[in-house]
Parts: sequence; C-alpha cells; structure tokens
Amino acid sequence: MIILAFPLLVIALCVLLIGCADVLGKTSITRLSTFFFDFVYNLRKRWDDLLDMMELRNLPVYLRLLGNAVGYHEVEAHIGIDAPMRPDSLYGVSKNFVESLSRLYWDKFGIETACLRIFSSFPEPADRRMLWSYLSFADCVRLVEASLTAPRVGHTISFGISDNKLKMVDNSGANHLGFIPQDTAEPFRAAVEAKTPVPDPTKPSVKYLGGWFCELGYPNDKA
Repeated sequence: MIILAFPLLVIALCVLLIGCADVLGKTSITRLSTFFFDFVYNLRKRWDDLLDMMELRNLPVYLRLLGNAVGYHEVEAHIGIDAPMRPDSLYGVSKNFVESLSRLYWDKFGIETACLRIFSSFPEPADRRMLWSYLSFADCVRLVEASLTAPRVGHTISFGISDNKLKMVDNSGANHLGFIPQDTAEPFRAAVEAKTPVPDPTKPSVKYLGGWFCELGYPNDKA
C-alpha cells in the first residue's frame, strides 16, 4: 500500500506572502518569493520522482484526500463524484489542487490515480454528523485495497463512507473500483443521539458537507 499525502505548505506560503506584503519591505518580499518558487519547484520534482517510480512498478497512485474539496455543497444536494469543486476552506482549496494535478497526470501521462474523499474515519462516530459521514477503519482498508487492485482506475474520485443509513453523497460513479462497504454507523446511533443535542438545521456545520469547516471565519478575523 502506497499512501501519498501532498503537503499544505504551498497554500500556507501563499498566505504568508500576502499577509506580509504590508509589513515587509520589497527586498524581504523578493526573498520570500524566491524561496516560495524554489520550494514549489522542488516539490514538483519530488512529485515527478514518485510518479516515475509508480509508473515503473505499474501501480496506481492512491491519494487520501478529504471531503473539504466539496464541502460547500448542501447535504440534500446528494452530489456525485463529478460535482463541481466547492471547497470549504483554504485546506479544501489544497485538496482541489491535488485532484486537479492528478487529473493532469492521468490525461497527459497516463498515471492512474484514485482520489479518496474521506469525511470522518474514526473508531466510532463522535457526533450526529458522523452518522452519515462515518467510515470505519475496516472499510477504509477495503477502499484502499479496492483502489489499488481494480482492473482499471484511470482518474477516479471516490467518496470514503461506510454503508450508513443516511447517504448524503452518491458514490455510484466509482463502482468500477469494486469497493463494497461492510460496516455502518447504525450500531452507534442510540449512544450518539443520547449524548448530543439535535443540531440546528440552519447552521453551516449542519447544512453543508464540510461541517464545522464551513463556520470558520476569514483567516485574519480576530478570535
């Protein structure tokens, strides 16, 4: 099993440069910009090296992403894997970037990639939202195994969710991976509902797939 996680430092450095523009002088900004572009160049080179290794071994690349790439879709929209990107945060933007980059490498170079959008993978659901977003550890293993052993992956986006009663997304577009979840959040429902209040359906954390990420303020807002 090969797990590839793309660093978030690219986004962080962009924010750093923008935030420092009014404070630092031109020389300092130039130095930061030089460092930034050097960093991106080296990051790209490492990405290329890894993909070369994957290609030589004839293995698909597995990207463990999160649902933040589409976090601003309403839960009732029941989106599929081909829904437009609607990130819920800068973190989500970084996931969009990785998905787009892997799409390019499939279209241009034939490198197969499975982008797995995982919402909540924990030993058990911790709140009412996780009653629909829950992915058990065992199902997570099954999803990764299916992604790495499918006859053809191409460039596939798949939601990582167990067979929960509440189904807020449509994963049928990834059925060719052969992932069949065997677990569900239902055994935990009574305990979760007993210890958590009924949420306000108008709150962004309930209304949107991204949960609490959709309630984060502007990065410069005071706490």
